[in-house]
Amino acid sequence: MQHSRSRERSPLLVLGVGGAGCRAARALIQSGFSGADVALADTSVPAHVPPLLGSETPILLQRAEPDEGSRDPPVASSGCREALQTTFARRTTVLILAGLGGRTANQFSPLAAQLAREGDALTAAVVTLPFSLMEGSLRTGSASAALSRLAAHCHSTIVIHHDSLLPSPGHALPHAALAVADDYQRVVAEAVSDLSEGRARLLSERVTGRELLENAGLGSALVRECIGESFVASVTSVLASVAEAPLMKPGGVLILLVRGAETPELDELERYRALLELRFSGERAILGWTPASGRSEQRSITAMMFPGRGPRA
Repeated sequence: MQHSRSRERSPLLVLGVGGAGCRAARALIQSGFSGADVALADTSVPAHVPPLLGSETPILLQRAEPDEGSRDPPVASSGCREALQTTFARRTTVLILAGLGGRTANQFSPLAAQLAREGDALTAAVVTLPFSLMEGSLRTGSASAALSRLAAHCHSTIVIHHDSLLPSPGHALPHAALAVADDYQRVVAEAVSDLSEGRARLLSERVTGRELLENAGLGSALVRECIGESFVASVTSVLASVAEAPLMKPGGVLILLVRGAETPELDELERYRALLELRFSGERAILGWTPASGRSEQRSITAMMFPGRGPRA
């Protein structure tokens, strides 16, 4: 089913599940992302894996059919379980990428999260949900059910809603939004991996990025803005999008993560902290950053919101 080459494994594994998840995983590597192993899991995988995709041989998944009359998800074969468990061995963090709604992602994303969590890995997922009007209630309903099963096994699950990427509600041309979603998923995955592996530094917080993700729960990727010539204009654009989001419950956290940040920009970003916390009823606005590297990279700001679980005990 799956065999890793003999080599030292990275503690971080990025696993693409299903067609959309595998596409996002490939895009992640092609962007120059490093510091993690990448694996693809799908029902149809190429016999030859380009060296670009790193060290992990693809996992060939075999979909099971549900029992007639049963509402429970089908049980995966022992071979699929063993392949995933082998891939997860000796990982401290597993990041799952998937587009929920399809049968493969719906069935195997929750299973992958369960097995990674049972292996004591910090388990996070970045997933997309279908277009509600264009893909129909059956697909969106199955995606919601799969999300519930997935989130139950993940320390943190970040959702990208396809509907939010459309130019207007009910827009009839989703192709551009799908392309944006692929890029969006890649960038949010980079942000999550930076937080989990300690590459992202947090300003004015005593908690680490990993500790945040271990207790985050279910959240949403609100916006990703490329930093243009004006850093202030880019920040303002992000905050305008964040301001349209519903208020968080007590215990909620808003994370703004700047990739490729310069020191003067961090000073500028810190000034927005009090305004953000006022907007979100005194809850935490956490400002994180990864320093600018020597190589060429697309600098961006990613906003992620974890609404919280309601009133504090």
